[in-house]
Amino acid sequence: MELHQLRYFTTVAKTGNFTRAAEQCHVAQASLSQQIIKLEEELGHRLFERLRRRAVLTQAGKVLLDRAESILQEVHSAKTELNSLLNEPSGRLTIGALPTIAPYYLPGIVERLRRAHPKIETHIHEETTDRLVESVHRGEIEIGIVSLPVIGQNLVKEELFQEDLWLALPASSPLAAKKKNDWQDVIGERFILMQDGHCLGQQTLQFCHDRNFQPNVACRSAQIETVMALIQKDVGLSLVPEMAKQGVTSKKIVFRQLDGPRPYRSIVLIYRQNRTISSVMKATIELIRSHQKG
Repeated sequence: MELHQLRYFTTVAKTGNFTRAAEQCHVAQASLSQQIIKLEEELGHRLFERLRRRAVLTQAGKVLLDRAESILQEVHSAKTELNSLLNEPSGRLTIGALPTIAPYYLPGIVERLRRAHPKIETHIHEETTDRLVESVHRGEIEIGIVSLPVIGQNLVKEELFQEDLWLALPASSPLAAKKKNDWQDVIGERFILMQDGHCLGQQTLQFCHDRNFQPNVACRSAQIETVMALIQKDVGLSLVPEMAKQGVTSKKIVFRQLDGPRPYRSIVLIYRQNRTISSVMKATIELIRSHQKG
């Protein structure tokens, strides 16, 4: 069993297609297919069902996939660790974050990381919490920064901070003329929410349901910047993270903290339990811990 065979195997498993896997691995499809066949012969099990346009993992393939990903991750971690034993941390690290966190929180992290450890190459991956958790498990990203709740086993979860959710509404709205707003003011108002799967949308819905009313959803978007733009166009209002107020200079949008118990979210750092912590990953985690919100 060779490492390149395991790389080919995991790539086919992820893409579900031999042609796309060969393209990603930068090898000829015939060569990749031959190596998969050799791996199957050595193991004595068929790893894929070859359908017309898809490659589907067999039960044996599913068993091997977790092992193969773990082996490849350990090899990568070992190389990174060895390369940095006698030098300052250097290498590539991928941080996954929610779209409602990445543009506001991560630039400060990356800037401080660049100054402290200029040899670390940082990659940012924006996705929903569920997909980020899956990517952490698969070793595709080293660190995730997400909002609770986080469902997943074998994860280290470390709370970084709590953040209030603010009412964002058009300046033209009658509610903007009030000095104070509470949750009863928003009953019947048009809401703009993040798309299904984005935790901010779920948190807003939960806030409404906890107060026994169903929000009037006018529009949904996958990007917080688009939500802000829609609010400015008087499409509706929304609950947005405090950090999303950064850089908003338009007079067409007004932010209010709701009276009473305020809605909030808890931001946590996650990474896979029992994985090798490289010097690059260690340096990044330490910097994130010391970084203040915003």
